[in-house]
Amino acid sequence: MELLTRRYRTTQKVIGPLLFVERATRISIGEMVRIILSEGDERLGQVIEVSEEHAVIQMLE
Repeated sequence: MELLTRRYRTTQKVIGPLLFVERATRISIGEMVRIILSEGDERLGQVIEVSEEHAVIQMLE
């Protein structure tokens, strides 16, 4: 099964386990995401809020 991949490089800020991404289009609440950190580490996250300005992702790991 092939998964849909989109890359966003518009992180606005990180507050605790919350990642704020600007101009995230075609994203839905509840969607599971893979987050690749600047050091190359990967984290799992879930979209918990979507608006016209940003999406909020809660990092789970």
